[in-house]
Amino acid sequence: MSKKYFSFNKNMRNVIVSSVVVTTFAFTLGNGQAFAEDIDQPVDTQVEETVQQDETVENTIEPTVEPIPEGDAIESTPEEGAIEGTDEVVTEEPEAEESTEEETEEPSLLPGDFFYFFKTLRENVQLALTFDDVKEAELLASFVEERIKEAEALIAAGEEDLAEEALQQAIEQQEEALANYENAEPTEETTETETVDGEVDEEQASKDPVRAELEDKFSANILALTAALDKIENPQAKEALQKNIVKAQEKLEKKINKKLAKLQEKENEASEKRAELESKLSSGDIDEEEYQKELAELNENVAEKQEELLEEINEEADEVVKDALEKGKDKGKIEELAEVTDNENKAKEASIKAEEKQSEALKKQEESAKKADERKREEVKKQEERKLVEAEKRAEKEREEVKKKEEKAKEELKKAEEKQQEALKKAEEQKREKANKEQEEKKKDKEDK
Repeated sequence: MSKKYFSFNKNMRNVIVSSVVVTTFAFTLGNGQAFAEDIDQPVDTQVEETVQQDETVENTIEPTVEPIPEGDAIESTPEEGAIEGTDEVVTEEPEAEESTEEETEEPSLLPGDFFYFFKTLRENVQLALTFDDVKEAELLASFVEERIKEAEALIAAGEEDLAEEALQQAIEQQEEALANYENAEPTEETTETETVDGEVDEEQASKDPVRAELEDKFSANILALTAALDKIENPQAKEALQKNIVKAQEKLEKKINKKLAKLQEKENEASEKRAELESKLSSGDIDEEEYQKELAELNENVAEKQEELLEEINEEADEVVKDALEKGKDKGKIEELAEVTDNENKAKEASIKAEEKQSEALKKQEESAKKADERKREEVKKQEERKLVEAEKRAEKEREEVKKKEEKAKEELKKAEEKQQEALKKAEEQKREKANKEQEEKKKDKEDK
């Protein structure tokens, strides 16, 4: 585990630092094109490696594009690049891998675009749903790569001010990534949990559905708004819709950030309650059956709260898109909203499957906890048996000592009795001898007379 961390640390530091420094230098000299050619290959490679380690979210962009009505042809390739950004999943086929690299060379969404806030908002959601410092560092590293690509594209387009801001953000994200990684010290506990039945991977997978559902929602919103803008021919109506999108940006970000904060709070409370249950179980305040029952209720409540918050987030995002479409007087808003609804249904199906996977992961986790508890009980039982054997040995030894003392006391008493009897015999003999002497003296006296 530690080798993997340190290997990632060196790789991440080398790529990020060299990328940011070279990009800044190229930006200063105004030679953006040469820099793009020099730095392109290692950046793509690092993004692919980072994403392969961190992301398990399924690509749901293609199903999102299918329901768009006829006459509203929208190419899926630029939108996919805009939505996926740093979360692009690299397929196993070499040909698909090469095409993916070509797509990520020039980001479709750049600072200054009307839909760029969806990209930053999605990155914030990913960070909020990542609870491991190393994973968060990997995410930030991939965001740094994306900022560098954006800066390259902006330099090529002559937007030097925006490019400078992108590079500054890349430097800040780089520092944050390194700080998070340095705070993540590998321990024996994390090593053990990663090697037992893939529990860590399943635990991480249980959080991915939250991220996947939000990403589906953002993807659907971008497609809906993009299609709406493409349909509008009246410049005034198009400008009105664009203004409404900009106004809705801050409102949507604030609401979703509040929901994510609530979600994080619920996760923390659930973790504390699980720790309390384990403490009660280990101390004997509750038995295994009560522990499993309360744990199941806790997991069910957390899942319900999570689902409620996701529904609220989806509703907020729907309202923003709906308001923007209505205020922009888009004629095709009904079809686009129907498309979003279809995407929501698909996202719900994916959420159900994710919940099933989460349930299986929880079941395995409970079985593992049950086995661990059984091992503890067996160890306690063995210790008690050893204590009983030792207690019996001590009791036997004490009984033997008491018996020896009793025998010794009996012998001493017997000797005392024998001495007493001998003394009595001697006293009687002395009395008889004295009596005999007295009789003999009396006889002599009589004879003398």
